[in-house]
Amino acid sequence: MNWTSFIIQANLYLILLYGFYRSFLQNDTFHNMKRIYLLGAVFFSFLIPFWQSEMVQSWFITEKIRTSFGQMYLPQTAIYQAVYNPIFEITFGQILFAGYVVGLIFFTLKFLIQLYFLGKNIYFGHNTKSAFSFFNYIFVNNEIEKQSTIIDHEYVHASQMHSADVLVFEILSVVFWFNPVVYFYKNAVKSIHEFIADDIASQNEESKAEYATLLFNQQFGIQAIPLTNNFFNKSILKERIIMLMKDKSPRRALIKYGL
Repeated sequence: MNWTSFIIQANLYLILLYGFYRSFLQNDTFHNMKRIYLLGAVFFSFLIPFWQSEMVQSWFITEKIRTSFGQMYLPQTAIYQAVYNPIFEITFGQILFAGYVVGLIFFTLKFLIQLYFLGKNIYFGHNTKSAFSFFNYIFVNNEIEKQSTIIDHEYVHASQMHSADVLVFEILSVVFWFNPVVYFYKNAVKSIHEFIADDIASQNEESKAEYATLLFNQQFGIQAIPLTNNFFNKSILKERIIMLMKDKSPRRALIKYGL
């Protein structure tokens, strides 16, 4: 199996597994299970094509088979046929590969630039009216109301290593930049992070309705920072409030994850 075949198969598995998530799991309230599923989907999308590769399969060929093959091969009977091989010829496959490399370089540079500016925000501090976390770093502006609740929210992100998930899917979107489903994965896992943190942080409020009001009041006019878990993420505000107020999924729904 060559590199092109590996890329095609891995992306097909990514599409298939995301299709299952979108069809059967997306609306469940088992947020930690959904997080595990999406990470597992990436892992198996790489593992299955790699396991089926000729290199891996060759590891399981026994020494007896190798010896038999060596005895059957007779060098004196080998036939060599001259094949026309032009000095310079551009194939369609080479053009596709060149396009992939150009995209890979572009999105790698974009990712590195985002890491650079994130590092500046962490080192020098972030003065805008925002709240976000990156691994163990939590930033909450002093002018924000109900800081304790927001800090609890960001602490969930930090303690559960949500930033590691973000980096995994960011790198995936760099390697497979041409596959739009990868961006669906990235958005889905960030939404799940917010659902998990909202569910825990809302327990410190008098009611979920009060926490939902906090989300609504604080969302607008806030600019999100890439590569971080942002409390102020207005793009999924409606989805967060709906999931927060939703009744818990019945335990029998866990059967779907076994599929």
